[in-house]
Amino acid sequence: MLSDLRARVTPRALIIGPVLLVVVVFGAWIAFNAAKAAVELDRASGTATTLQRQLASGDVKGARESAATLQKATAAASARTDGADWAVAERIPYFGDDLRALATVSEQLDKVADDALPTVLKVAGDVSLKTFSPRDGKVDLAAVRKVRPAIEQSSGVLEEAEREIGAIDPATLVGRVRAPVTQLQDRLEATNKAAQAADVASRLLPGMLGGEGKRRYLLIIQNNAEIRTLGGIPGSIAVLEADKGKVRMTRQGSSGNVGIARSPVVKLTKGELNVFSTDIGKDLRDSTSSPDFPRAAVVADKLVSRAFDTRFDGVVSVDPVVLASLLRYIGAVEVQKIPVTADNVVEGLLHGVYVAFDQDILQQDLFFQETARAIFDRFTSGQGDAVGVVRSLVASATDRRIMVWSKRASEERIIRTTGVSGTLVEGGRSPQVGVFLSDAGTGKMQYYLNKSTTIRAARCTDAGRQVVQVITRLESTAPSRRATIPRSVAGISPSLRRGDQRVNVRIFAPQGGAITSLQRDARAQTVVGGTYERRPVAVLPVRLEPGQSTTIVATVESDTKQSGGPVLTTTPGVNVTPTVTRIASACG
Repeated sequence: MLSDLRARVTPRALIIGPVLLVVVVFGAWIAFNAAKAAVELDRASGTATTLQRQLASGDVKGARESAATLQKATAAASARTDGADWAVAERIPYFGDDLRALATVSEQLDKVADDALPTVLKVAGDVSLKTFSPRDGKVDLAAVRKVRPAIEQSSGVLEEAEREIGAIDPATLVGRVRAPVTQLQDRLEATNKAAQAADVASRLLPGMLGGEGKRRYLLIIQNNAEIRTLGGIPGSIAVLEADKGKVRMTRQGSSGNVGIARSPVVKLTKGELNVFSTDIGKDLRDSTSSPDFPRAAVVADKLVSRAFDTRFDGVVSVDPVVLASLLRYIGAVEVQKIPVTADNVVEGLLHGVYVAFDQDILQQDLFFQETARAIFDRFTSGQGDAVGVVRSLVASATDRRIMVWSKRASEERIIRTTGVSGTLVEGGRSPQVGVFLSDAGTGKMQYYLNKSTTIRAARCTDAGRQVVQVITRLESTAPSRRATIPRSVAGISPSLRRGDQRVNVRIFAPQGGAITSLQRDARAQTVVGGTYERRPVAVLPVRLEPGQSTTIVATVESDTKQSGGPVLTTTPGVNVTPTVTRIASACG
């Protein structure tokens, strides 16, 4: 029997047996390290959340303890996903993508813990998010200067981490790795945006807030109820003065104090003349019809400078939604014995004031101005949750509700790399698509407008052009009893019944692209418009009766050089919805 068994054990079997044993042991070793690394990363994730909160609130002692825990966790995870054995394992079919993702995440988080955290902690005792928020009407510019080197270094590390981890495709991952990687990508994107905002603020604030000489800015509060491309008409305006970090509001007014120029105050481009009327360069109310805030700011600067006999160093634009987000953290204010809160300021400024003072323009303007001053004074006093204030400002900038333009070219170059620039970005690999609305009536009827726009990648042509569909839905929520709508809200137009609203929908294709089809409620529309800076534009007038809705579908092609993920930009309205949307490329 023994001889028979020996006969059946071939040389091949003698080789395969040990090999299988090695494979099993190797696999078990890799699985053990992967599990341990995942545990360490889970611990690091929880600690990072705590650390963020501690840094924001100024809990330096707690932050240092959390940082030490975080560094140990990321170092342990990185050690377990490094080495020749792990490099071999990353080539294993099916599981290799997960192992590579785990190694990338471990390595990048370890870099963040080692290279970014120590510099942040070094200045954490003196500086926190509160540094960028005013106290007693003043921003501490010395503290801002002190924090800049640490923010600059940490921002660079976070940017690399977001780039490397963001390159991981969660769809290729399996098991327990996919969800954590997706969550980490979202968290890193948000953290990196905040770090970049802080980096830009630390570079710009010392100069822009008068650290090197007194500055003067034009503040515009847009009125989204009379909608324009960038948000709304510049309904209320004010002069802001900054000197050595101290900011105060001086003169106030409205677009009615500015008047309309006889001819455009800037030389209009061929594209502007193609797509807009000359009022874009003559009337402050129409300056925000431009899709490019720096252009609108130049027009506003020239118009208001002449009317107020004042020289401005830049322009800042906000809207009532920004004011609402601020009030949520600084607390309510009182205007004409009326409490103005985060919950009622949008309704109050965009509708209630016109109901209360129907056709009394002076009282309407006065309520706007008093509200703006009350919120500004409370904001600059430093009352409330300073950390919440900074975060709300960052969120508003991301939604293009806060926009800033500087007359100084060196500052404007930096601003244009950020979300507060309000620029119509072009020149990159990502095709930029825009859907913008402008009121074509005379009232404030877009208070009654619900709008949404989505974008989806349809296909990639043989020529390498991306084909995307842009779907816009508009709905009038105006009351069916038309007589209940005040004249100040409804406006006066011989071609519109009270309660109807009319908006021009402008669809901007990417530079070098095309609008290949346009439908409204499944009916084909003729593409009529023009060209704006090499961007084909379709203009579709839409009239809505109370309760009526409509759906517009545009098919848009990119240029052949634009293989990146498409970006959709839309007009900020009364309702808070995303105004910048990014999707994956149709061309991979």
